[in-house]
Amino acid sequence: MDFSIILPAFNEAENLALLLKDLKGEADKLNVRYELIVVDDGSADNTQEVLQALKKEVPELKGLIMESNSGFSTAVLAGLKASVGDILGFMDADGQVEAKYMVQAYLKLKAENLDLIKGIRIERYDGIRRFILSKIYNIFFNLMFGGSFQDIGGKPKILTRSLYNNLNLEAKGWFIDNEIMIKAIKGKYKIGELPIIFLKRKKGASKIHFLAVLEYFRDMIYWRFFKKF
Repeated sequence: MDFSIILPAFNEAENLALLLKDLKGEADKLNVRYELIVVDDGSADNTQEVLQALKKEVPELKGLIMESNSGFSTAVLAGLKASVGDILGFMDADGQVEAKYMVQAYLKLKAENLDLIKGIRIERYDGIRRFILSKIYNIFFNLMFGGSFQDIGGKPKILTRSLYNNLNLEAKGWFIDNEIMIKAIKGKYKIGELPIIFLKRKKGASKIHFLAVLEYFRDMIYWRFFKKF
């Protein structure tokens, strides 16, 4: 298998059908073997019915069900563990990152022989408060861990199987993007960025809340001063 695309999804039934069809259409252009893994993270909506209805139309689709809502990082890790591709990518299932960027990132990673590539939101339509908090967070991240990256949480994120095997990922909550970047920076891996436009959410509700923001900063301090890795 050449490419595994992982979509952690918590109550994203309204967005999944369109996103998966778009992903299939874009991934088909690569002419490689790929899989689309949706990790249903304990959804209370009709996510499972949507996935079942799509299986004939999207034969590359694989579903993974978490017994309860375990959090973004745990869902991503479950999808990565279940994947078999040589190249691994993940992004949110809310449709705010267009499917075309997953394919563009894959092609750039291959062309530039990168270990990791991530999106960088050069335009974003998720509100001024999120924009300001993101800017502040990225400043602190770069001060604490080095590098000069503008959008640590930007997606899609795509990494090689070799890098994934070396990182020993373990983050919980929302910290998986940050753990990947910290370990890739410290390991001096080759990291690239892809400019993207981050769309306004069309359906459903954002899962990022004030407590999640506090959790980001708490975990960043823990990983900087107390975590051994």
